Amino acid sequence: MPVKNLVSWNAMISGYVENCRAEEGWKVFRSTIGYGVRPNPSSLSSVLLGCSNLSALQMGKQVHQLSYNFQLYNDTTAGTSLVSTYCKCGNLEDAWKLFVEMEWKDIVTWNARIAGYAHHGAGHKALDLFDQMTNEGTTPNWNWIMFVAVLMVCNHAGLVDPGVQYFDSMGKDYVQAKPDHYTCMVDLGRAGRIVEAVDLVKKMPLEPHSARS
Repeated sequence: MPVKNLVSWNAMISGYVENCRAEEGWKVFRSTIGYGVRPNPSSLSSVLLGCSNLSALQMGKQVHQLSYNFQLYNDTTAGTSLVSTYCKCGNLEDAWKLFVEMEWKDIVTWNARIAGYAHHGAGHKALDLFDQMTNEGTTPNWNWIMFVAVLMVCNHAGLVDPGVQYFDSMGKDYVQAKPDHYTCMVDLGRAGRIVEAVDLVKKMPLEPHSARS
């Protein structure tokens, strides 16, 4: 191409990352900057996804520094991608610091932080953060994936009663339950409430499928 703009550079970065070639995506990202093209939040999100896929924490930290260099540190999309990368790389401390520093957080930002706690076994912190989110007025009206994370936390921590409460609240106040939610509830039933789990499956408005092992 005789002329390359930011759109074409971003397309190359995301193309490499989405096709499991994150290291090449990183090289293209560096070339973008080397050619004097200013990255945008989409550039950072794509390359950070590659960092997450590689568990490349140091690369993620370099992108974090670049977000300051290019005045993108206050962008919600870029900040959320950084939080997600830190979580997936196991750096919960820096993820939390960045999360607290972010001026604007949307539902995706909260979900990234909650999922990070859930993935690393900090179930009670994940649930506390979910409650904080709803208390501050951010409602997961459309984000059914967040409720999967919350119910899985309850499952792994053996928190049967809170799991039932979150499930009931989800259906009444937020989103309709999907098969993955019912699977989590059946798994909770294995913690000593088999009768309730069987009854729940019978009442499902959806076709049951095999539970995860």
